[in-house]
Amino acid sequence: MSSRGPTAPARVWPCGDPALYFDPATRTCVAQCPGVAYADDATGLCTACPAGTKLGADGSMCQPCLAGTFADMGVCVPCQPGMYAAVGSTRCQLCPLGYAVSADRGGCVPCPAGSFASIGPAGCLPCSAGTFAGAPALTVCMTCPVGTVTQGQVVDTDGTLVMGATSCQPCAPGTFSGVGRQYVRAVPAQYDILCWKLWLHALPGRFIVSFFISTVTLSSH
Repeated sequence: MSSRGPTAPARVWPCGDPALYFDPATRTCVAQCPGVAYADDATGLCTACPAGTKLGADGSMCQPCLAGTFADMGVCVPCQPGMYAAVGSTRCQLCPLGYAVSADRGGCVPCPAGSFASIGPAGCLPCSAGTFAGAPALTVCMTCPVGTVTQGQVVDTDGTLVMGATSCQPCAPGTFSGVGRQYVRAVPAQYDILCWKLWLHALPGRFIVSFFISTVTLSSH
């Protein structure tokens, strides 16, 4: 009696030849699989690449599409500007408001303080003059109240605003500021004013100017 165990059944190739692969789409045996199907040496079949992958250069395996690209008919296509795609994606997406596409275009990152994002693909934009964003991932910048000015702005050497303000600070003694101003103005010399708060109310056909003066002391001159 033989002590040898059962032998594994011989591999049966669909086409009877290991150099040929069976294509289910055309029901024929081919030497090279067509389209986006790869030659599966384990089964002898032409197998379609799964979603989110592309056909490898040698045609024998599928590879996931890299970050920032998506799979379309077995080809990895770059996302449009302002959109992202994780590894192995089948489509690109917009970041939620308050976020921008990451450097590798594979995800989203929150906009830093001093900036905002409210229009999908536009990314993070610096807060404009007189406004600020005191926290990350904001969708709008807030206007500095009267009697204060913005601080924390970062300006390039050519004067370009790189990063907006992150907060507002009170006017210095002897200066004043209106709503949403990025700078202050000197108060007339005859007054010693902590902050001169100015509102301009636009009404049909006329303007009303209201002055609110705190800590006013007439000069002794």
